[in-house]
Amino acid sequence: MKQKDYMVALTLLLFIGVAGCWNNMELPDLAIVMALGIDQTDDGYRMSIQVLDPIEIDPLREGGGQDTSVTVYQAEGVTIQEAIRKLHTKVPRRVNVSHTQVIVIGETLAKEGVRDTLDLFVRDHEFPPYMLMAISRGIEAQDVVSVLTPIETIPADQLRASLETNAEVWGTTIVVNINDLVDHVNSNDQEAVVSGIQVLGDAKKGEVTENLESSKAFTSLNYDGLAVFKDDRLEGWLNEEESQGYNYAQGNITSTVINVPCGEEGHISLEQLRMNEDSTSNIKNEHPHIEVNISLQANISDVECGMDITKPASVSRLEAAAEGVVEKKMAAAIEKAQTGVQADIFGFGHVIYREHPDVWKQIEDDWDNHFVDLPVNLNVDVQLLQTGEIDDLYEEE
Repeated sequence: MKQKDYMVALTLLLFIGVAGCWNNMELPDLAIVMALGIDQTDDGYRMSIQVLDPIEIDPLREGGGQDTSVTVYQAEGVTIQEAIRKLHTKVPRRVNVSHTQVIVIGETLAKEGVRDTLDLFVRDHEFPPYMLMAISRGIEAQDVVSVLTPIETIPADQLRASLETNAEVWGTTIVVNINDLVDHVNSNDQEAVVSGIQVLGDAKKGEVTENLESSKAFTSLNYDGLAVFKDDRLEGWLNEEESQGYNYAQGNITSTVINVPCGEEGHISLEQLRMNEDSTSNIKNEHPHIEVNISLQANISDVECGMDITKPASVSRLEAAAEGVVEKKMAAAIEKAQTGVQADIFGFGHVIYREHPDVWKQIEDDWDNHFVDLPVNLNVDVQLLQTGEIDDLYEEE
């Protein structure tokens, strides 16, 4: 869909979507929230909302206008509800949250616990259940929602699209909506994991329109690692390799690139096409064990060394090497979970509960201590489907 057609559709959707809301209030009377950030203060919370100006994104509008399609407002309160209500001392319209795309929780607040923070959003029916969650990393949530993005007209759209695209084609983020997070926070057999986001560059420069006008933006948003929770508190972070390993172990990665060393310097890139994951448990000497079985199919997409990939032996070596790369990433994620944050983010407890409920009943109350010593066996199978065309690029002299 072309950008102009998209804007027409979005504008019409907003007009239709709010019809009947707020006692049939007119659209110009509403402040439509697209993203919100929540930070901790000394006395409570700071709420930052990214408000859409539908007039500015209207492609049919003639003449000029403001330079940005959103405005950020902030207010503080002892509770989140109070902070939202106090926003009306600054926002000239009635705040409408029914189109909110993303909620960003500040890292400091996440470390203190998010259960109370989430309560309002699941209790209040005006907030949509599909809102995606992110944790700001090394910066406050207010700075994340204040960055103006050069590609997407609405910054909240970029927050959501970048999160979903990374999960789809690279595999270091995880798409978690608010209901997913609440379920895991309240679960006793799997801890929560949420994508982390950081601001690259000067956060203050990202708030001004010059960030949209430069060919290279002063400030940008970047999803970086996965935030690991224990109960409802942020306990630590997975780096990029560990984040991919986590998603492999969960069966979340549908497409990505696996780089395999080739010779002393070069690499061969494999394009992963699909995968299957199956985790099972068994009992040995009265102790549970976990088996994580991964099967992948991939194509050779980029050869940067002199390996003759037309030979079956070379293909077999590549498959074995790729299996080692994937297994290493999963092992790193499991080690971080067991010895670092000591949190069962993989749902191994649920696997044991599902297959051996009698054993789970005995260890459930002390699962944290059992998890850190839980034996986990990884089985990875990679199958190369196509090797591509060879034009004697590395013909020997």
